[in-house]
Amino acid sequence: MLRKNTTIFIKSLGLFLVCLFLLVSCQKIAPPFTEPTTEKSSTTTSTVSSEMTTSSSPANTSETTQPTETTRETTTVPTTSATTTAPTTSETTAAPTEKPSQAPSTAAPAEGAYANEPPLSDPKDASYFKDAVFVGGSRTQGLMLYGSLYDADYVAGKGLDVSDYFDQAIRINGQDITADQYMTNRSGAYKDIYLSFGINELGWPVDNFITYYKNVIESVKASHGAASIYVEAILPTDHSQDGSDYLSNANIKMFNARLAQLSAEEGIYFLNPTPALVDQSGAIPDGVSADGIHYDREYVEKWQYYIQTHVA
Repeated sequence: MLRKNTTIFIKSLGLFLVCLFLLVSCQKIAPPFTEPTTEKSSTTTSTVSSEMTTSSSPANTSETTQPTETTRETTTVPTTSATTTAPTTSETTAAPTEKPSQAPSTAAPAEGAYANEPPLSDPKDASYFKDAVFVGGSRTQGLMLYGSLYDADYVAGKGLDVSDYFDQAIRINGQDITADQYMTNRSGAYKDIYLSFGINELGWPVDNFITYYKNVIESVKASHGAASIYVEAILPTDHSQDGSDYLSNANIKMFNARLAQLSAEEGIYFLNPTPALVDQSGAIPDGVSADGIHYDREYVEKWQYYIQTHVA
C-alpha cells in the first residue's frame, strides 16, 4: 500500500513539473504587449519661382538658330468628307462633340494625365494630315523641314508669337499676310488645326500670354468651327537652359499647366509630347539640339510620331 501511494505521488509530481515547464516556456515565447506608436513624417515642398517681366508689351526671348524657310504650298481641300464621332481615317471634319468632362485644376497636373488629351492610338499615316494645318514659330518650321507630314499645311514664321498672329505679316504661298488673315481666308478648309506657341513668350507674365492665346483660339474657332483644335504643350529644352529664368523646364512646366487649363476651358484638345521627349531628369538629352531649344531631325521625328499617335 505504501509502495502504491509512493508511485502515485511521484507520477503527480512529474505531471506538476511538466505543467510548470510548459507554463514558463509560453511566457518566454509570447512578447509583452506594447502600446502602438505613430511616427510623424514631415514633407518639404520646393517651389520653383521664375522672374517675369512686368511690362504689358511682350518681348521675344528666344529664336536663335532657326530654319529660314517660312512658306509651304497649301493643299486643295476635298469637297466632300465623311463625318464620324470616332474617326479611324482621315476623312472627317468633326470637332470635339463636347468639352472635356474634367477640367484641369490651376495646379500643374501630372504629365500625361490631362483629361482633354487624345489617348494613344495607332499611328496615322501622312495622308491623314492632308487637311491639317500647323501654326506656330520656328519650331513649327522645324517640323515642316525635318518631319515627313508633307501633305499638311504650315503657317509658321521665325519668332512668331501669339500677339504676332494678328498683326505680323509672314510670307505664305508668295503672299505677305498675317496668320489670322490666312486662316480667315481659308475658312472651313482644315479639319485639324495644331497651335504651337509659347517658346517666344516665356518671358511674358503668364496671364498676358494666356489672354493673347485665348484670342487666337477664338479667332480659329470663328473660321473653323467644325475643326478639331489642338493646343500643343511648349516643348522642353535641354540642360543648357537650366540657369535661365525664362527658358528653363521649370518655367515651361508652369506655362503648360496654364495652357492645359485654357484648352479645357475652351473645350479643345491639349497635346503634350513632353513624356516622349525627355530623359529621367525632365529635359531633352544633351546633344539633340544645337542651341538647347530647336530639335534635330531625330527629335523632330519623335515629336511628329507623338502627334500621329494621339489623334482625336
